[in-house]
Amino acid sequence: ITVATGAPVAEGSVEVEPNDRQPNAIDFFQNLSGRFEDGDNDRFVFELSEDEAGMKFTIELRAEPGSRPELCLNRDSIGLSECHRAAGDGVASFADVVLPPGRYEMNLNHRTDPAVDWALTWTEQGEARPGEEAELNNVQRMATQLHERGFGRGRFVGRETDWWRFSVDGEP
Repeated sequence: ITVATGAPVAEGSVEVEPNDRQPNAIDFFQNLSGRFEDGDNDRFVFELSEDEAGMKFTIELRAEPGSRPELCLNRDSIGLSECHRAAGDGVASFADVVLPPGRYEMNLNHRTDPAVDWALTWTEQGEARPGEEAELNNVQRMATQLHERGFGRGRFVGRETDWWRFSVDGEP
């Protein structure tokens, strides 16, 4: 008898069940599709390299209109756990995301309808620029660095708190 351990790797751009408890391994920036069944939770894990860490991107989970999917990004080593839920339009997304290198887990779920198809897409927004908000900065440990001249630009998406950090040198 051969028993496979660990979660399966996503095949191309389609999730592989079961991935409720053990996440499918995917590549960073890999577009995916799948289906939420009753109470389904689809989990994925990806690695972000040093070279990819300065990239600014949007990640979008799209399901059928009228549905309310939820997209969560987690990284235990820095205390990051952030979720966005669709407001009935079938789209949950994170925009202006810039993450440090490391291993991340992504959870997708949908608890309101019995079965819904979904698609996950990534869009590059270019390099992160000094003084521009970099999500996920909704927790203090992930605060965005203000520009060296002391300004910052960003946007609120839904109800959120944005954290900024700065350093002061010299005399008061």
